[in-house]
Parts: sequence; C-alpha cells; structure tokens
Amino acid sequence: MWSTVGCSRFLDEEPKDSIGEHEINHTLQDVYRNCVATLYNHIGGYEDSKGLQGTGRGVYDLNTFTTDEAIMPTRGADWYDGGFWQGLYLHRWGVNNSAILDTWEYLYQAVVLCNHSLTQIDTYALAHPGEDIEPLQAEVRALRALFYYYIMDLFGRVPLVRHTDHASADVVQVERSELFRFIVDELQQAALYLSDERSNLPEVEYEGYCQWTRVQEIMEFARKIGAHRIGIANCIGLIKEARIFARILRANSFEPYAVICKVAGKAKSSIGIPKECESIGAAMCNPILQARLLNEAHTDLNVVIGLCVGHDSLFYKYSEAYVTTLVTKDRVTGNNPAATLYTAESYYRKKLGLDK
Repeated sequence: MWSTVGCSRFLDEEPKDSIGEHEINHTLQDVYRNCVATLYNHIGGYEDSKGLQGTGRGVYDLNTFTTDEAIMPTRGADWYDGGFWQGLYLHRWGVNNSAILDTWEYLYQAVVLCNHSLTQIDTYALAHPGEDIEPLQAEVRALRALFYYYIMDLFGRVPLVRHTDHASADVVQVERSELFRFIVDELQQAALYLSDERSNLPEVEYEGYCQWTRVQEIMEFARKIGAHRIGIANCIGLIKEARIFARILRANSFEPYAVICKVAGKAKSSIGIPKECESIGAAMCNPILQARLLNEAHTDLNVVIGLCVGHDSLFYKYSEAYVTTLVTKDRVTGNNPAATLYTAESYYRKKLGLDK
C-alpha cells in the first residue's frame, strides 16, 4: 500500500496582481520616483507616433514634413509608404490619417498621466502634512504644460483637462488663446519651485577638464545636484581606500555613510554556493543589502568602491539614489582595468584571444 503526503501549506500562495498606490508612496523620494520621474519616459518613445522627437510619424514629422523644412524623397517604392510622406508635404490628410490620431492619443495620454500624478501627490500631502511637495507639483505641472504646448501647436482648439475626476460630459474645447494663457501661467508658477540644476551638468567636465581627479569631480557633481549625504558601497579589500574617501568627504562638508560588501556575514555555503568557494572567503557579498541600507539612510548620491563584477550591477539596480563609481576592481592590474586595453595589442594579446 502506497501513500503520499503533500505539503499543501508550503505550496499555498497568494500572489498579487497589483500594488495599491497607498503601498508604494511612503516617502517624498518614493513620490518623486513613482509620480514625477516616470513621466519623463513619455518624452521619448520606441514606437511610431510616440515621443516628442526621434520616432517616426509623430510630433517631429508632423511639424517638419508638412512644411518646407524637410522633404522625404521617394525612389521607386522606397519611402513611398502608401503616399504617407507625400500626403504630409502636400497637406493631403484627413480624419483617417492614423499618424495624426496616434499622435493625438499619445499627447493626451501624457496629459492624463500628469493629472494622475498630481492627484497622487495631493493624496500623499494629505497624509504627510508639512512635507515640501511644491517642487514635485511644479515639475509635473511644467511637464503637463510642455505636452499641452505640442497639442496646441498641432491641433489648435482642443479640450483642456486639468483633473483626473473630469467627467467626459464636462470636457469642452477651449480656444487656442485660452490654452496658450494656461500654458504660460503654469510655466511661470512652476518656475518658482523648479531647481536650477540640470541632469547633464556639462560644467563638471568643463570646469575641471584635465585638472580635477575623479575624487574631486565626484564632489563637484554632488554639490551641483545638491547632494549632501554620500553613500559608500565598498569591497572589504578596499576598506582603507573607503575610509580615506570618507575622510575627504567630511573635510569637504559632506556626510558619508559606508556599507561594506560583507554586511550580514552570511556563509556562502548556507545558500547553496559550493563549499570550495569559501576558500577565498567564507562570507558572501551582499550588494542588494548594501543598497537597501543606504536607501534607509536616505543618501543623496552613492559611490561604488571596488565592488565585484555583477555585484556592482545589483547595487546599481537596487540603489534609489544616483550611483557613480570611484574605483573599478581589477585584482590583476591593481584596479586599473584600462591597463588590459592598453596592452591588448602586446602583452595581453594572447590572453584576450586576439591571435585567433
């Protein structure tokens, strides 16, 4: 007689198909990441008629190929595309032009998402009185104004939708002049709260070109983005270097927080890694925990010092703050991986398989 025993409780699962908005916005940083930063995805695009420029049959094409600014030469069947490009140039389009409809839907989708973000920010503000939400609201309002500008420019007299609870029956078209005034007012009010900093920051490269070391460049970059609390994610083999860097940061009025790679000190074999791997060190590295601990410390910028290949990738993925690298580990070349490239045509040619 045979019988089987099932571990039903072990197999029981309660998967979630979604996470409620009230479960994700715990801090102001969460709100920025979920309600503001995600909107920038809609400035670019990977499909036709999506994105402000760079994709086909969208805003850029509708603005340029309908004027004398650009023309699409047709060579036989190449670039004829059913007469699409000729139709733009000759102004022969109508209500059945899918590119115009798709562009309309893309722009209004972005507006609706901006409205939804503003509602989420308001909800967070009610639960967290005293939090400085004006800069977040301003950034979203400025983005919404940008999308409305392109709507106005392409279509003229259009619906002006400002809230998520706007009933369809209440949506009416407004004159171009009214929408223009709305865009100007939004930008002028938002400008009072927008940061003067920019994401590309070319001055860091220009000001210290061939003068600043990477340590100095990191500190200048931190100053320009308003970062004060600097996280350090370092390898245990470079603990001395991490301490020196922390001392430099303190001397320059920054607040360093460091988490070493062996945090938690869990044995490699305890999670199924072969025992022989412990010959180079019993404790496993934990880059995800490094990132989460620095997230809890609310660091403004994180700096990697010598994390292993792959470990650094996990740290980049789970860090909520911007990440830059001070030291790239290479145990053979004294942490100078570029040395391999410098000698790829000579000493390292065979090792790199270049003789094949």
